[in-house]
Amino acid sequence: MSKPEMMDEIIRLNRSAGRAFLEKFTEQELQAYLSRISQAHTINYLPQLVQHRHTPCWTWA
Repeated sequence: MSKPEMMDEIIRLNRSAGRAFLEKFTEQELQAYLSRISQAHTINYLPQLVQHRHTPCWTWA
């Protein structure tokens, strides 16, 4: 993945990241950051089993 493609993906996952800020980093640094936020993004959006107070069953949240 090229540096501009990595920056686009980082911005997609972290809307607060600015292109001018990301341009300061090397491709290796961007790849490491992209890897970290990709994993965090995936983990945050995994469905979770929850038990509702008024029902005897578990459901996906």
